[in-house]
Amino acid sequence: GLMILICLSLPWFIGSTLFRIVDGASMEPTLRPGTVVAMIPASMYGALDRGDIAVMTTGWEADLTVIKRVAGLPGDCVSQVATKPGSLKNPCVLVRADHLYVLGDNPSRSSDSRQNGQVPAGAILGVVKCVVWPLRAIRCGRFVSRGLPEVR
Repeated sequence: GLMILICLSLPWFIGSTLFRIVDGASMEPTLRPGTVVAMIPASMYGALDRGDIAVMTTGWEADLTVIKRVAGLPGDCVSQVATKPGSLKNPCVLVRADHLYVLGDNPSRSSDSRQNGQVPAGAILGVVKCVVWPLRAIRCGRFVSRGLPEVR
């Protein structure tokens, strides 16, 4: 009985605004394609911090919702790493008021603030707090990053 109820309600939960399916490799190894995450809506979360994983609409592409890690807050100067020698015009990006600098955990497979610019803070839909699928990967809490850029 309970298993049938769970199986029948799973598509509704996954389709709700509190759950998202990771699509793409930009957040690997932290979040793999097909992973289902649960988020706290931005209106209930409070202030974001560096390292939080956020679900957002970016404006980079129409109606695109992405999952990225917050690397810079308003007023931060985020260090950039040159992909080619001499390719950086400015090694530090100042994050504007009411904006965030966001990055994927897999830089070679991520389209993020390095290419597309800063994201308005109002574009944040929620903050990822749990992985709920696959079963072997279930976990909740803060997702640690191995490589946030230096902030001044």
